[in-house]
Amino acid sequence: MKTKLFLSVLSIIFLCSQAVAGTKKDAMWAHHYRYKYFGFLADHVYTCVNNSGDVETFAHWGDKNYETGDYLDGTWGYGDYGYVRCVADAWLLCKLIFGYDGICHQDANRHLYSSGKKVTKARGYWIFYPFYDHYGEKSKTGKWLWQACRYYCD
Repeated sequence: MKTKLFLSVLSIIFLCSQAVAGTKKDAMWAHHYRYKYFGFLADHVYTCVNNSGDVETFAHWGDKNYETGDYLDGTWGYGDYGYVRCVADAWLLCKLIFGYDGICHQDANRHLYSSGKKVTKARGYWIFYPFYDHYGEKSKTGKWLWQACRYYCD
């Protein structure tokens, strides 16, 4: 009887510790700044992740102005830093071809994917959405690569 009780308690402790171990989430959000794109004012966006106290910025397409931006409303959430790092590093699967599969909005959405947030409030987002969707999956190639990226990084 004592052995069964001990094993039951041990099993519960193990299952709870496994559940808690998999729930670590990192704060992430998007920043934006305004610029002219083909003659109209749009937002350039980039993502930030607080990885254990160190904020890491994920700029898109060699952006050098990421320190000048402001928080983009509605993008604060909690997600998996490892997922974001994988999306940033897996160039062949996860990086968009600028202007073909998407622009910085779709790239930022890919980085924020694990948080469930999107940069839909970025100026110009809904102009480009019909061409690229949220994650740059409008083209057949973009759709296939986005699926492969999620599979690889999950």
